[in-house]
Amino acid sequence: MHEFKIDVTLDASLPFVFAAFHEPEYLSEWFAPGDCSVTQIMSDFKEGGRYRIKMMD
Repeated sequence: MHEFKIDVTLDASLPFVFAAFHEPEYLSEWFAPGDCSVTQIMSDFKEGGRYRIKMMD
């Protein structure tokens, strides 16, 4: 299992930040490189949960 931690302060509401990590259309705007788009997300937002992203170019 790979693990990473994000420690940042954002000037945004909790629902907006959650959507930015959970909704493909939002994630594509800031996370996908170049002309790629996020086509699928599997997220289990709990300790030990899985988070997978599928991108297409």
